[in-house]
Amino acid sequence: MFDGELTNDGEQTVVESSMETPTSTPPSSTPLTPQSTHSSSSNDETSDELPSHRFRSMEDIYNSSQFALMVSDPVCYDEAATKEEWQQAMKEEMTAIKKNGTWKMVHLLEGKNAIGLNWVYKTKFAANGSLEKHKARLVANGYA
Repeated sequence: MFDGELTNDGEQTVVESSMETPTSTPPSSTPLTPQSTHSSSSNDETSDELPSHRFRSMEDIYNSSQFALMVSDPVCYDEAATKEEWQQAMKEEMTAIKKNGTWKMVHLLEGKNAIGLNWVYKTKFAANGSLEKHKARLVANGYA
């Protein structure tokens, strides 16, 4: 378990007790650096022994964190129509709709209302975080 503490100079540190049970938190990418709080004048303590607490500054934790680049997907057709990759994704969706016979164009019967359609755009990423594809779907209003 980690506890936040303030040092004399106002810097916040994280303390991990070695006597507590391990949690399901994944290990950090940088190892914790032990800093002894005892005086080095004691001869019975060897350099291989770790102190009971390990300290790490908040700055070290934030610097070792991985951040995701946020990609904003288009929210309307006008926004997507200006980008080549989204135009291609919309063409692929229309081709699939025609090939699968998903929808048919029919004359609107008198007294009936036509359903509205919206494009939904989503950027897909591979497991390693790289761009996999741009995906566009044509959906009926209310069924997105």
